[in-house]
Amino acid sequence: MSSMDEKIQNLERLTNDFIQRINSLEYEQVEEFVENRESITESILSELSHSTLTEAQKHRLKMLLQYDSMILGKMQSLKEEAREWTIRQNQIKAQHSAYESAYTTDSILMDKRK
Repeated sequence: MSSMDEKIQNLERLTNDFIQRINSLEYEQVEEFVENRESITESILSELSHSTLTEAQKHRLKMLLQYDSMILGKMQSLKEEAREWTIRQNQIKAQHSAYESAYTTDSILMDKRK
């Protein structure tokens, strides 16, 4: 097995594992996948500078590209989830600060003597 075949096999393994668990992954796992995928992809591109892909290798890479829409969909859903969380936190913060600003600690209460 050539070095390029090993790299493609690693990419296939990584991608298939990700796709099988896609619905239960947290953002940290997605981030780790993206970093690993980028590393493997860069090594493939580096090797392409002094060699070419066989038809079988091209086919394997094209098959992997079919998963890109699922991967992007997962990333978009995590992005939307983070956006909604941020909005909720900002609303909580605004409500909390509105409640606290109604009561200032600098006020003085004066009673009259009868």
